[in-house]
Amino acid sequence: MRITNNMLSQNYLNNLNKNMSNMNVYQAQLSSNRRITKLSDDPIGAISSLSVRTKLNRIEQHTRNIDDAKAWLTQSETSVMEVNEVIKSIYEETLKISNDTYSDVDRKASLQYIEQLRDHLVQVGNSSFGNKYIFGGYNTSSPPFQVVAGKVEYNAIDLSIAPQATITNLQSQNIEYEIGTGITTKSSITGVDLFGFGETNMFNVLDNLISDIKAGMPSNNLSAYVGKLQSKQEDVLSQVTEIGGRVKRLDLVSSRYELDKNNFEAVKSNVEDIDTAEVIMRLKMTEASYNTALAIGNKIIQQSLADYLR
Repeated sequence: MRITNNMLSQNYLNNLNKNMSNMNVYQAQLSSNRRITKLSDDPIGAISSLSVRTKLNRIEQHTRNIDDAKAWLTQSETSVMEVNEVIKSIYEETLKISNDTYSDVDRKASLQYIEQLRDHLVQVGNSSFGNKYIFGGYNTSSPPFQVVAGKVEYNAIDLSIAPQATITNLQSQNIEYEIGTGITTKSSITGVDLFGFGETNMFNVLDNLISDIKAGMPSNNLSAYVGKLQSKQEDVLSQVTEIGGRVKRLDLVSSRYELDKNNFEAVKSNVEDIDTAEVIMRLKMTEASYNTALAIGNKIIQQSLADYLR
């Protein structure tokens, strides 16, 4: 086969362009610190990178959900502990007035004290996290507890006389966060769980206690409320225990996600990031090849008559 000057020139230009293209690739990798700058660089690696990035995004979203759930539970725990302290104070005051040595003046002072504490329980029941009420179930935008005609209502329902179907529906209204694919956790406590329902509803017990004190019930009869208040305090403390268990679970899941995140970051770096020393070496080799090609170009592309026509 006859080798023509045109063939030599064309091959030279093709190889020169190839060297320039390689230099462009290595320069882009160095400037971005990424081995894959476009899908065609490594289709399989790009797919693997996208998969890892998706998993990392999911972990970050679940981690944010965990943080929000923990913040909600922490606020709930603070409020529940305050409810416990209020019940404890009412219990202690009831224990005092169940003693026959208490005078009418003392009983009146205790009555006013208990009434104030009952009103404070309503305030604690309307505790909020940010601009959301934490004990209202699905009702997070308005205070769940309201005093209507002297009775405390929860979401416009008197829990002391509400039917069981209504109670069950209210108890199911828990705020949940997704902390894993298909895995959710409750981050709230409803007012029904906190204060109870029926005859043992906390506000119903306190209203009866206040009414009996006003009616002059004998001290030994008032002692029956001591046991009821103890029972309500145990119910409240059980809610504290449940909150603690949920927070502990969230801490464990959060720790696992931190490890998973580190592992996926390592995988992503292995797929995407460059070996800087290797890329610099390849760039220098390509530059040397390109400069050599330029130096010998005038020997390959011979001068023609057109070069002298000026």
